[in-house]
Amino acid sequence: MFSFPIVDSHFHIWDLNNLRYPWLDTRGILNNTYLFSDYLKQYDGWELEASVYVEVTSTDYKKEADWVSEQAKTYNQIKGVVSWGKVEDPDFEADLARMQKNPLIKGVRRMLKKAESREQLCVSAPFIKGMRLLPKYNMIYDMGIVPEIMDSACEMIRQCPDVKFVVEHCAEPDIKGGGFDFWAEGMTKMSALDNVYIKLSGFLTKADRQKWTVDDLRPYMEYAVEKFGYDRVMYGSDWPPVIQVADIKTWLEICEQVFEGESRGNLEKIFRKNAISFYGLDCGE
Repeated sequence: MFSFPIVDSHFHIWDLNNLRYPWLDTRGILNNTYLFSDYLKQYDGWELEASVYVEVTSTDYKKEADWVSEQAKTYNQIKGVVSWGKVEDPDFEADLARMQKNPLIKGVRRMLKKAESREQLCVSAPFIKGMRLLPKYNMIYDMGIVPEIMDSACEMIRQCPDVKFVVEHCAEPDIKGGGFDFWAEGMTKMSALDNVYIKLSGFLTKADRQKWTVDDLRPYMEYAVEKFGYDRVMYGSDWPPVIQVADIKTWLEICEQVFEGESRGNLEKIFRKNAISFYGLDCGE
């Protein structure tokens, strides 16, 4: 275990009695209620200082952010919220102004994985216009992408040099399918853009879920840190999706093995300080 408290840059919770999440209908074990109290149990033995909630619905995203903000009144580890945002919408600025009134909301996410997004949406004029509004409202952009659209994502980022980006799950490499080379090429291009950070998260669900090993994950984790450096990488649990494979403690133990022998200073950047700085979290130093 690390000798300092952890900051988790990427977790979710949901209450099926409170909000409807249509995407969960076909997701097996995930189609259940997962509360913050359940999440905390996953950190048994590890000290959790702060967490950043990342949206999981576009249908009731305002109610979702309000609900999570209410949870934060009970659980003070919730220090940040990333809300869904329709970046390309003409009324996006009004939405940002509304979000800014809630100090917990640190940024927005608009997933860029679907076919509609791969070559058109993220480089479209309305999308770029919306993205460029984020710094005005002190908001970051959580970027959910796959390797196939990293070139388009890089083009978008170049057009938004004042926006702070973070790539979720290191762009979801196809670990099970042996997609290292294709993924690494895109990551190399993206790492050259200094306003981009990455989340060390989501690797277990991209590996062979029945037969994964630490050595399957290690090359991806090490390459991500090699290209982005210790100042632009932040840990995320991706709970509860991670439980499709293992628990948070297992993921942290993998991280311990991969970074065995690393200095405390570099570990503290990845597992605590970078997330605090990037999201502007209210954490003690």
